[in-house]
Amino acid sequence: MTRIIRTEGVRRGLLAGLLAAAAATATGAELRGEVVLEGGARFGGLPEAGTVTVSVAAFPLEGQPVPRPAPRTVVALVRHRRFEPLYRVLRRGDTLVVRNADRLYHEIFSLSTVRPFRRRLAPRGSAGASARFRFDEPGTWHVFCRIHASMYLSLDVLDTPYVAVLQGGGRFRLTGLAPGRWRLRVAAVGADTLEVEADAVTSPPPLRLVLRVRGGG
Repeated sequence: MTRIIRTEGVRRGLLAGLLAAAAATATGAELRGEVVLEGGARFGGLPEAGTVTVSVAAFPLEGQPVPRPAPRTVVALVRHRRFEPLYRVLRRGDTLVVRNADRLYHEIFSLSTVRPFRRRLAPRGSAGASARFRFDEPGTWHVFCRIHASMYLSLDVLDTPYVAVLQGGGRFRLTGLAPGRWRLRVAAVGADTLEVEADAVTSPPPLRLVLRVRGGG
Protein backbone atom coordinates (compact mmCIF):
# COMPACT_ATOMS: atom_id res chain seq x y z
CA MET A 1 0.00 0.00 0.00
CA THR A 2 1.40 3.32 -1.04
CA ARG A 3 1.29 6.12 1.56
CA ILE A 4 1.01 9.59 0.12
CA ILE A 5 2.40 12.47 2.21
CA ARG A 6 1.22 15.91 1.25
CA THR A 7 4.31 18.03 1.71
CA GLU A 8 2.41 21.31 1.54
CA GLY A 9 0.54 20.46 4.72
CA VAL A 10 3.75 19.33 6.38
CA ARG A 11 5.44 22.61 5.48
CA ARG A 12 2.54 24.58 6.90
CA GLY A 13 2.71 22.55 10.09
CA LEU A 14 6.45 23.06 10.42
CA LEU A 15 6.10 26.78 9.77
CA ALA A 16 3.36 27.08 12.39
CA GLY A 17 5.55 25.22 14.88
CA LEU A 18 8.52 27.46 14.18
CA LEU A 19 6.41 30.59 14.58
CA ALA A 20 4.98 29.30 17.84
CA ALA A 21 8.48 28.49 19.11
CA ALA A 22 9.71 31.95 18.09
CA ALA A 23 6.81 33.60 19.87
CA ALA A 24 7.50 31.56 22.99
CA THR A 25 11.18 32.48 22.85
CA ALA A 26 10.38 36.17 22.37
CA THR A 27 8.57 36.30 25.70
CA GLY A 28 10.35 33.46 27.50
CA ALA A 29 13.19 35.48 29.01
CA GLU A 30 13.39 36.43 32.66
CA LEU A 31 15.35 38.24 35.33
CA ARG A 32 15.88 36.70 38.73
CA GLY A 33 18.01 37.03 41.81
CA GLU A 34 18.02 38.21 45.39
CA VAL A 35 17.75 41.58 47.14
CA VAL A 36 20.00 41.84 50.18
CA LEU A 37 19.36 44.59 52.72
CA GLU A 38 22.38 46.19 54.34
CA GLY A 39 22.88 49.01 56.82
CA GLY A 40 26.02 50.81 57.91
CA ALA A 41 27.12 53.09 60.71
CA ARG A 42 25.83 56.19 59.00
CA PHE A 43 22.48 54.45 58.48
CA GLY A 44 22.12 53.40 62.11
CA GLY A 45 22.05 49.69 61.23
CA LEU A 46 19.23 47.64 59.77
CA PRO A 47 15.63 48.03 60.97
CA GLU A 48 13.75 45.05 62.38
CA ALA A 49 13.80 42.09 59.98
CA GLY A 50 10.77 41.86 57.73
CA THR A 51 9.65 45.46 58.22
CA VAL A 52 11.13 46.79 54.97
CA THR A 53 8.97 46.47 51.85
CA VAL A 54 11.09 46.38 48.69
CA SER A 55 9.98 46.72 45.06
CA VAL A 56 11.92 45.36 42.09
CA ALA A 57 10.76 46.67 38.69
CA ALA A 58 12.07 46.03 35.16
CA PHE A 59 12.02 48.61 32.33
CA PRO A 60 13.02 47.88 28.70
CA LEU A 61 16.15 49.55 27.33
CA GLU A 62 16.01 48.28 23.74
CA GLY A 63 12.41 48.94 22.74
CA GLN A 64 11.10 45.55 23.87
CA PRO A 65 7.29 45.29 23.93
CA VAL A 66 5.63 45.76 27.29
CA PRO A 67 2.02 44.60 27.83
CA ARG A 68 -0.59 46.92 29.34
CA PRO A 69 -2.61 44.93 31.90
CA ALA A 70 -6.04 46.06 33.07
CA PRO A 71 -6.00 48.76 35.79
CA ARG A 72 -6.32 47.61 39.39
CA THR A 73 -7.70 49.07 42.60
CA VAL A 74 -5.21 49.13 45.48
CA VAL A 75 -6.20 49.86 49.10
CA ALA A 76 -4.32 51.69 51.85
CA LEU A 77 -5.74 51.94 55.37
CA VAL A 78 -5.37 54.74 57.91
CA ARG A 79 -5.38 53.13 61.35
CA HIS A 80 -4.03 54.32 64.69
CA ARG A 81 -2.81 57.48 62.95
CA ARG A 82 -0.66 55.48 60.56
CA PHE A 83 -0.87 54.41 56.93
CA GLU A 84 -0.96 50.65 56.43
CA PRO A 85 1.17 49.73 54.61
CA LEU A 86 3.77 52.47 54.64
CA TYR A 87 4.80 51.79 51.03
CA ARG A 88 2.57 50.99 48.06
CA VAL A 89 3.52 50.16 44.47
CA LEU A 90 1.02 50.88 41.68
CA ARG A 91 1.08 50.56 37.93
CA ARG A 92 0.22 53.52 35.74
CA GLY A 93 -3.59 53.65 35.44
CA ASP A 94 -4.26 52.04 38.83
CA THR A 95 -6.58 53.56 41.43
CA LEU A 96 -5.64 53.97 45.08
CA VAL A 97 -8.43 53.85 47.68
CA VAL A 98 -7.53 55.32 51.09
CA ARG A 99 -9.89 54.19 53.86
CA ASN A 100 -10.03 55.77 57.29
CA ALA A 101 -10.33 53.15 60.04
CA ASP A 102 -9.87 55.73 62.82
CA ARG A 103 -12.63 57.47 64.76
CA LEU A 104 -11.16 60.89 63.98
CA TYR A 105 -10.59 63.14 60.99
CA HIS A 106 -7.53 63.06 58.76
CA GLU A 107 -6.53 65.50 56.05
CA ILE A 108 -4.19 63.76 53.65
CA PHE A 109 -2.18 65.58 51.00
CA SER A 110 0.74 65.29 48.61
CA LEU A 111 2.77 68.16 47.17
CA SER A 112 3.99 66.04 44.25
CA THR A 113 5.19 68.01 41.25
CA VAL A 114 3.46 65.43 39.02
CA ARG A 115 -0.05 65.86 40.41
CA PRO A 116 -0.62 67.22 43.93
CA PHE A 117 -3.80 66.35 45.82
CA ARG A 118 -5.55 67.03 49.11
CA ARG A 119 -8.52 65.26 50.67
CA ARG A 120 -10.28 65.31 54.03
CA LEU A 121 -11.23 61.89 55.45
CA ALA A 122 -14.19 61.63 57.83
CA PRO A 123 -14.11 59.17 60.75
CA ARG A 124 -14.86 55.53 59.97
CA GLY A 125 -18.49 54.70 59.37
CA SER A 126 -19.20 58.23 58.14
CA ALA A 127 -19.76 59.53 54.65
CA GLY A 128 -16.44 60.63 53.22
CA ALA A 129 -14.38 58.12 55.22
CA SER A 130 -12.60 57.01 52.05
CA ALA A 131 -11.09 58.68 49.00
CA ARG A 132 -10.13 57.46 45.53
CA PHE A 133 -7.16 58.63 43.47
CA ARG A 134 -6.36 57.45 39.95
CA PHE A 135 -2.74 57.67 38.84
CA ASP A 136 -2.23 58.05 35.10
CA GLU A 137 1.32 59.36 35.33
CA PRO A 138 4.39 57.49 36.62
CA GLY A 139 6.26 59.01 39.51
CA THR A 140 6.70 59.01 43.28
CA TRP A 141 4.19 60.52 45.69
CA HIS A 142 4.91 61.33 49.34
CA VAL A 143 1.63 61.52 51.28
CA PHE A 144 1.19 63.19 54.68
CA CYS A 145 -1.59 64.31 57.04
CA ARG A 146 -2.00 67.99 57.90
CA ILE A 147 -3.49 67.08 61.29
CA HIS A 148 -1.08 64.31 62.37
CA ALA A 149 2.52 65.06 61.45
CA SER A 150 3.77 61.50 62.04
CA MET A 151 1.66 60.00 59.23
CA TYR A 152 3.49 59.12 56.02
CA LEU A 153 2.78 57.03 52.91
CA SER A 154 5.15 56.49 49.97
CA LEU A 155 3.64 55.68 46.56
CA ASP A 156 5.61 54.49 43.54
CA VAL A 157 3.60 54.58 40.31
CA LEU A 158 5.52 52.58 37.71
CA ASP A 159 5.11 52.38 33.95
CA THR A 160 5.72 48.63 33.76
CA PRO A 161 3.82 45.47 34.68
CA TYR A 162 7.04 43.69 35.63
CA VAL A 163 7.18 44.35 39.36
CA ALA A 164 7.99 42.13 42.34
CA VAL A 165 7.23 43.25 45.91
CA LEU A 166 9.32 41.65 48.65
CA GLN A 167 8.94 41.83 52.41
CA GLY A 168 12.31 42.14 54.06
CA GLY A 169 14.20 41.54 50.84
CA GLY A 170 14.75 38.06 49.44
CA ARG A 171 14.46 36.32 46.09
CA PHE A 172 12.63 37.70 43.07
CA ARG A 173 11.79 36.42 39.59
CA LEU A 174 10.36 38.50 36.75
CA THR A 175 9.14 36.26 33.92
CA GLY A 176 7.64 36.70 30.46
CA LEU A 177 10.10 39.41 29.40
CA ALA A 178 11.27 39.90 25.84
CA PRO A 179 15.00 39.13 25.47
CA GLY A 180 17.40 42.04 25.63
CA ARG A 181 18.77 44.70 27.94
CA TRP A 182 16.58 45.85 30.84
CA ARG A 183 16.91 48.36 33.67
CA LEU A 184 16.15 47.05 37.14
CA ARG A 185 14.93 49.56 39.73
CA VAL A 186 15.06 48.51 43.39
CA ALA A 187 13.37 50.81 45.91
CA ALA A 188 12.22 50.94 49.53
CA VAL A 189 11.27 53.60 52.06
CA GLY A 190 14.38 54.81 53.83
CA ALA A 191 16.77 53.65 51.12
CA ASP A 192 18.51 55.18 48.12
CA THR A 193 16.95 53.79 44.94
CA LEU A 194 19.23 51.28 43.21
CA GLU A 195 19.30 50.98 39.42
CA VAL A 196 21.24 48.33 37.49
CA GLU A 197 21.21 46.99 33.92
CA ALA A 198 20.88 43.32 33.10
CA ASP A 199 20.17 41.03 30.16
CA ALA A 200 16.91 39.09 30.17
CA VAL A 201 17.46 35.59 28.76
CA THR A 202 16.14 32.10 29.30
CA SER A 203 17.51 30.71 32.60
CA PRO A 204 19.69 33.75 33.45
CA PRO A 205 22.30 33.66 36.22
CA PRO A 206 20.85 35.05 39.48
CA LEU A 207 21.62 38.65 40.38
CA ARG A 208 22.64 39.83 43.83
CA LEU A 209 21.31 43.33 44.46
CA VAL A 210 22.40 45.11 47.64
CA LEU A 211 20.09 47.82 48.95
CA ARG A 212 21.36 49.99 51.79
CA VAL A 213 18.56 51.05 54.11
CA ARG A 214 18.41 53.38 57.07
CA GLY A 215 14.83 52.97 58.28
CA GLY A 216 11.80 50.65 58.28
CA GLY A 217 9.26 50.65 55.48
